[in-house]
Amino acid sequence: GTTENSNVVVVRYVADTAEEAALVVNTLMNRYISQEVNAKRDTTLQANEWLTERLTALREDMEAADRKIQEYRERTGLLETSQGTISTLQLGEQQTRVAVARQELARAQAALDSALRSGSGGSAAMEALTSPTVQALRTREAEISARSASLAQQLGRNHPDRLAAEAELRGVQRQIGAEISKVVASLRREVDAARDRLAEAQSSLTSTTRTARTGAQAEVGLLALTREADAKRQIYQTFLTRAEQTRMASAQFPLARVISPAVAPYRPSGPPGSVVAAFCAFVGLFLVGGILVLRRLTHGAFNSVQDLVTMTGIQNVGSLPALGRGRRNKMPALVLDQGQSGIAETLRALRLNMQTVAGGGPANTVLVTSSAIGDGKSTVASSLARLSAADGLRVLLIETDMRRPQLSAIFGAPWPGRSIEAVLNGETRFEDAIQVDERSGLHLLLSDRSSSNPQALIESRQFAELINRARREYRLVILDSPPVMRVADAVVLSQHSDAVLFAVGWERTPRTVVLEAMRRLPRSMRARMATVMTRVRPGRLDPLGYYEGYAKSTTPDLKRLPAPGA
Repeated sequence: GTTENSNVVVVRYVADTAEEAALVVNTLMNRYISQEVNAKRDTTLQANEWLTERLTALREDMEAADRKIQEYRERTGLLETSQGTISTLQLGEQQTRVAVARQELARAQAALDSALRSGSGGSAAMEALTSPTVQALRTREAEISARSASLAQQLGRNHPDRLAAEAELRGVQRQIGAEISKVVASLRREVDAARDRLAEAQSSLTSTTRTARTGAQAEVGLLALTREADAKRQIYQTFLTRAEQTRMASAQFPLARVISPAVAPYRPSGPPGSVVAAFCAFVGLFLVGGILVLRRLTHGAFNSVQDLVTMTGIQNVGSLPALGRGRRNKMPALVLDQGQSGIAETLRALRLNMQTVAGGGPANTVLVTSSAIGDGKSTVASSLARLSAADGLRVLLIETDMRRPQLSAIFGAPWPGRSIEAVLNGETRFEDAIQVDERSGLHLLLSDRSSSNPQALIESRQFAELINRARREYRLVILDSPPVMRVADAVVLSQHSDAVLFAVGWERTPRTVVLEAMRRLPRSMRARMATVMTRVRPGRLDPLGYYEGYAKSTTPDLKRLPAPGA
């Protein structure tokens, strides 16, 4: 390999004998140098030949493009200066000439109009005022007018001297009128001359415009030829520069050489075989451990609330401890016997948090489900319902898990013909099928597992009417449903629920199974879903989701609530 920040190539070879290792290294270096020199020389020669051929062809193309431009200019008569083409310059000059002629005509016309408006008896125009003759006659007119007025006052209006002054005044005014008429005639001639100059300038502009338009069309073709020639010239310059660089590289070609030939080592290189074996064993153990850890992180079960919230994105409303083997059904009784225990307080907080999950309103209908069997969903549903009823709420617990009903083990089997199946099939009335828990006053609607197609009952109109009636008559309705990954009943039941409480067993169900179960529920329910971690080892309870309790627990005096219609 090459050493860092260097062009030196280091060659190493391991062989059974020292002489063989040195011979292989030296032979390899010599052959490498020979092959590299020959390969680079051949590559340089081939590149020079190809570049020379391309340069000849490109130079011919460039010269041909220049000849096309010259021939096109001679054919179209296009002449260019540093300021542009001749036709463009002539067009600009003619436009300027027309503009000047229009200004002169406007000035002459304005002077004539002013003189015509003044008339012979009124104020003279500016041209008349500037005439020396008119100015002298105006001065004489003023003098005679003043003398006539003075004679009229001294001698009377009919005195011969005064009448002579009046006659002289009229003569002067006639002379002024004649002079102004001359000025007007002069102005008319100037207007006519300006109009003729404008017409001539416009005629020249029209002719120049036609010539320029023809030249512009020719300039378009010239521009295209010029662009083509410039592109070919640029390509030629690029290849010319590349050819020069290639020639310089071949002239300054550095030859590789052997700095230090290999010599036979006097002792073996590398660590002993025992060290290599120990290192390989350590690396193997490390890789196995990493694979096991990675498998646990990706396929293991949830063992913390933080991990559950992070991976699912669903709010957690509490954690419940495991009560040990053989005590599966003791939590529903424990919340009554120890009404102020940590479990009871955690369930009360869970009930309040479910209102937040339901969007700020009361979570009237709560679906309790899980991803697999054994996550404690029935225990959570019965404990939450029993404690809420004991706290004074009117609560109905409906066993919608009609395939493997579990609530009978806690509350006893339903009366014959008084199950949820009988109500949905129209065999009994809703109020007659309700059972009351003697200890808490909880109302129950249990399953006797008599239906061969529970999902059809859940999807029926009778079930929707049952849920609507339960909403009206109870403060809290809790549905204990089958696991999501076993049957689709929970997906249907979620459509009748205000919120979903998802039970997740601590270090029990694989994460992939839990995530898939949540994905199967309707997307609209994800915002109204919360998790509760169950069967947590007491020493691993999350203090943020479990309440330790505050006062000593006592058994309250519970009153039995009557069944509907009683």
